[in-house]
Amino acid sequence: MKAYLIRRLLYTIPVAFGVYLITFFLFHLRDPMAIARVHLPQGNEAALQQWVFNHNYHLPRFFNLPSDAERPAADGRVHPEWAEHSLFHSRFFLGIRDLLFLDFGYDRYGRSVAGEMARRIP
Repeated sequence: MKAYLIRRLLYTIPVAFGVYLITFFLFHLRDPMAIARVHLPQGNEAALQQWVFNHNYHLPRFFNLPSDAERPAADGRVHPEWAEHSLFHSRFFLGIRDLLFLDFGYDRYGRSVAGEMARRIP
């Protein structure tokens, strides 16, 4: 029985990774400015770029390559500070880190999603 439970717990790792990968593809492969236009339909270009920056859509998708620091990102700016970060300083790996530390961010009202989950789950 103990071996069965351990095996089942180990099976959850690739399943959770697969679910995150599919979710990542659904939410992060679109153009960040198009996503910002959905959330701010009346926003000007500066407001859209600020929304992209605030929600980390300006970061590289998968890997932080040295060439990424030299070209404009989704927020319209060049980010030379990316050269100082590791190869894994990207939306994908930062999202995995947030999931591992149960940092689910904030909802539209500024409340912690993890706090709301803890409050509502008995």
